[in-house]
Amino acid sequence: MMRHALAWVLNPIIDRYRRRIAPSRLLSDAIWDITENWEDNYTASWDHQNAECPDQPARMKLAERLVSNDPARAFETYQKAAIDGSVWSKWIIGWYYDWGVVVQKDEGLAEQYYREAMSLGSMRANIDLGKLLKRQGRTDEWREVLGSASEQGFIPAKYWLARYEFRMKRTRNGARRIKHLLEQASDAGHPFARMDLAMLRLVGTYGYKEIPEGWRSLKAVLANFEGELERS
Repeated sequence: MMRHALAWVLNPIIDRYRRRIAPSRLLSDAIWDITENWEDNYTASWDHQNAECPDQPARMKLAERLVSNDPARAFETYQKAAIDGSVWSKWIIGWYYDWGVVVQKDEGLAEQYYREAMSLGSMRANIDLGKLLKRQGRTDEWREVLGSASEQGFIPAKYWLARYEFRMKRTRNGARRIKHLLEQASDAGHPFARMDLAMLRLVGTYGYKEIPEGWRSLKAVLANFEGELERS
């Protein structure tokens, strides 16, 4: 009964923000765009600092310029840099094979390059490998990969680990088990972690005492998304 009442109150608010924030697309699509940008910036900063990527700046800049108008040559540039030991390039080559961009899709090669980049310190490769393993249904392995990155304090890993674990067990106990991960990611500013945590609080998943905080958080998150999209 309580959940139905909350839905009755919540749905008009979300619809209002959907029209204001992204009238031509789903609200979730807009949030994903913001989240992807946030993760790109966070991960690039982390990898550059901790994996010393890219380690061949001139070639990386050349490849980045080629991506839009000559993707095949960009791939060749990254591939040569990867052979020479560029950690950043190893991750990118893995991504190309993972999604079949320019080259034929090959998840085996994608995993190989991701693992090579991971072994040299790339957290971005860690996240993409975790997602690949999740798509393949290799549960123990994605838990190990994302769990390791999460323990090292890598915020995107905390969010994706929480998201995937909750999908495995969509219960109140399941939500409570991943609450600390969502809180850590939310405190760090991860957009979708903030949204998910606010929604779980609002519907009473963590007890009725947290519903007011969920309400305040949701309004703040949606207002922030609106501001982000207006600036973009």
